[in-house]
Amino acid sequence: MIKDGCYSVRDNEFGSLWVEIGNGRFRIQEDFFSGPLERERWYEVDEKNTELLFGILLQSESGLIEIITEKFSGKDGLEDFSNFCKENGVECKYNSYSSMS
Repeated sequence: MIKDGCYSVRDNEFGSLWVEIGNGRFRIQEDFFSGPLERERWYEVDEKNTELLFGILLQSESGLIEIITEKFSGKDGLEDFSNFCKENGVECKYNSYSSMS
């Protein structure tokens, strides 16, 4: 069983990348702050596709967060996630927000 919660995947010069699991849904988000620029980008996965995603990712002996960190913690983590979903038939929705302070 996978516990609901927020999990840090990466926090470095490329920004913070984290995942949120809750109510059968999955979200992976990247936050980047540089001076006055604030940018947030994320993918959301509905219940049906979260079940499919977890089924694909959990085919190894590692835990879910370890697998997500291994596969998606690089500089292009969100793009890697999007490509992984496309290759495996997992539907996800992209959203973004940015502002200048």
